[in-house]
Amino acid sequence: MRIFLYFLVYFLIPQICWTHQYLPIDRIPDWKLKNDGNIGPSYGQPEQIRISYGGDPSVSFVTWQTFDDTLQSIVEYGSDWKFLNQSVLGRCSVFLDRNKNSVWRYIHRANLTALVPGQTYYYHVGSEHGWSPIYFFTALKERENDGGGYIYAVYGDLGVENGRSLGTIQKMAQRGELDMVLHVGDFAYNMDESNGETGDEFLRQIEPISAYIPYMATVGNHEYFNNFTHFVNRFTMPNSDHNLFYSYDLGHAHFVVFSTEFYFNIQWGYHQMKNQFEWLKEDLKKANENRKNIPWIITMGHRPMYCSDFDGDDCTKYESIIRTGLPLTHGYGLEKLFYEYGVDIELWAHEHSYERLWPVYNRTVYNGTHLPYTNPPAPVHIITGSAGCRENTDVFVEHPPPWSAVRSTDYGFGIMRIYNSTHLNFKQINVAQGGTEDDDFWVVKTSEKHHRPFKHRDLKKLRTYGTHIIYWPTVVDREEILPLATKFFPEYHLESEKSGILGGITTINEFASIYVIIHMAVPIFPIYVSMFVLRYKIVKKLMEQATMLSADAKASHNQILKCLIIQAFIPSLLMIGVTCYILSQLGLITHPFIEYLIFASICTMPMLSPFTYLVYIRPYRTFCMKLLHLQRRHRRYPNTDSNAYYSITRS
Repeated sequence: MRIFLYFLVYFLIPQICWTHQYLPIDRIPDWKLKNDGNIGPSYGQPEQIRISYGGDPSVSFVTWQTFDDTLQSIVEYGSDWKFLNQSVLGRCSVFLDRNKNSVWRYIHRANLTALVPGQTYYYHVGSEHGWSPIYFFTALKERENDGGGYIYAVYGDLGVENGRSLGTIQKMAQRGELDMVLHVGDFAYNMDESNGETGDEFLRQIEPISAYIPYMATVGNHEYFNNFTHFVNRFTMPNSDHNLFYSYDLGHAHFVVFSTEFYFNIQWGYHQMKNQFEWLKEDLKKANENRKNIPWIITMGHRPMYCSDFDGDDCTKYESIIRTGLPLTHGYGLEKLFYEYGVDIELWAHEHSYERLWPVYNRTVYNGTHLPYTNPPAPVHIITGSAGCRENTDVFVEHPPPWSAVRSTDYGFGIMRIYNSTHLNFKQINVAQGGTEDDDFWVVKTSEKHHRPFKHRDLKKLRTYGTHIIYWPTVVDREEILPLATKFFPEYHLESEKSGILGGITTINEFASIYVIIHMAVPIFPIYVSMFVLRYKIVKKLMEQATMLSADAKASHNQILKCLIIQAFIPSLLMIGVTCYILSQLGLITHPFIEYLIFASICTMPMLSPFTYLVYIRPYRTFCMKLLHLQRRHRRYPNTDSNAYYSITRS
């Protein structure tokens, strides 16, 4: 029997992607075949107990693990811990992660239905071969005290080693201070290590949390092994067989959970990305149709679109893949999708730090009013990935971009409370400093009509009171650039100018400066050199044929020659602009006139070529003058015959 199960699980199940394949109910385990009452499963003790939200307050999923087939998967529960008078029979699946020495893990799942919201239930799991301790949970119901709503612990990047936030969260969960955990990716570090023993230890460590309140999970980059097999098989999330992307409603919020890892682990195929993107569009569409009943839309993904950390992660790039989509094609970009469907809050992790952003869309930051989080015209991004792991915390860049509102490099986790349809509060708890608060802010929608897809008026408001960041990595802040700018440009009176952003580069050796020079000179100058050579050859050919021409033809040729000679000097304007730019960057000439000269010399180049035709070629000039005269005459005498006008234009 065990050989058959091994064949089924190891070879067939991987081909059936992302579904829980349950063992037959009428199976006969090896120990049962011996027909000896003294022999049972070797490892039948249940462990790693975790409950999750079933998509409705009356439904909860219970998941646990054994290391042998216990034949039965039972949850006994009731309102009195001494009298567990209700029971439900679950199902069991075998999990082999396809490591070299894969361990047989039996994952048990049971669904508790018809729960009474607000009722506390006591329960234990197992079978006659082993029972867990008795735990308790309260079926989800909005809090009646302190303003109502639900309270969520929000964090990511929690590992087996150095899990600094673990004890605080455990205590809060058991005291009833939390209703749910939102774990935004990266578990254990890593669940597949040591043949999965690291994952086992992690789930044992969070059991003092997950056995009491729903533990909702988002996949992260540390779950990549074998197409996220540990994440898919160890968790049970609502409305999904694979846990990688799903959604659910609770209270006033619609939560949308998705995988950012499809954009980076493309060895498993692009179809995962496509399927998720199509699902996101459909789910967000339905969520907006139901927005009168459930106004808040909150997304959860591991890798953020924006960040200010000092590393090379995707969120530090000008065109983040998560934000703008695949390179070149910009396919499956999420920022525009979330904006069009009016996502309110976007929760992220991955960066081992905490950062709250001003409302932002397309690198345009809404920070020009005293109430930026009241009816914001763009989503609010929150990054909280510092729960604690062996990789320690990240540091921020010395000069954070304008989208960064609050930052912390200490270990901690977030507490989000959605009070009602108009008020949402978020706090970041600093466990490294004894539980102090690094941040505490509100997102307010003054009425339900502000819960909707963002529209053109929101974009106009964002641009009017916001700041658009085109390119920031080589730009220094105002305090550093102001002394230099005042020294070299005293005419501008910069010290008295308080509004706007003053940025720049402090040396010509900076990448941005060198790039501008190369972009101005290298691609364009060879083209103009080629044009100069061609013009020279044309002039030479015309001069050779001048002796054979009539007087009128010579006059026309002279006009063309003058025009071509003047045009041959047009490329010199480009070199004037480049030279002036280099002189200004080196500080040799710092007068504002140089700035105007750079702009004028380059912008006038496209206009000079047709202007020389107009000045030096008489037929062209005569035609243009006649055309202007007839147009003026036609506007003055609109009822006159305009055949002459059309005959001129046709000729």
